[in-house]
Amino acid sequence: MHHRHRRFFADHLCNFMPHSLFMAITRGDINTVQKYINSNQNDRHRMNARTFTTSLTPLMLAVRTQQFAIVEMFLANNLTDVNFCNGNGKSAISIAILENNYKLICLLLADPRINLQGIHSKILEWAVSNGHDHIVTQLTQSADAQICVNHQLSFNGKHGC
Repeated sequence: MHHRHRRFFADHLCNFMPHSLFMAITRGDINTVQKYINSNQNDRHRMNARTFTTSLTPLMLAVRTQQFAIVEMFLANNLTDVNFCNGNGKSAISIAILENNYKLICLLLADPRINLQGIHSKILEWAVSNGHDHIVTQLTQSADAQICVNHQLSFNGKHGC
């Protein structure tokens, strides 16, 4: 069997992210990513397909490569699992913290599906060490930690931090 065909079957049988999607996300190819989302918008498994080696979902890969527009695209799909953790215990929000990307952290925290259980202290530590007092205040005052939703700043016309 040809190598390309083996990859195709492995990607579909094991829920691995297609190489073409991996490349599109890392390059910031919005059109290709949008085509993938449109053709798989009702398929939870395809919307959360993982990379073979690091088990990153498309959302996590977009966060890691700091592709803000692509992160927004995946967050707009209700089937995207915003709380998925890979084998190393990393989620999209924890990757954004590791990348020290304020804009992505706020975008992710504004999503009502984000579950901060188990990562609340990491976000609080990040916010304190980086001087983001409004996030610290929200984290310490809010039980469900909807940090950016009530904040009146915006990025690219979207409501968030």
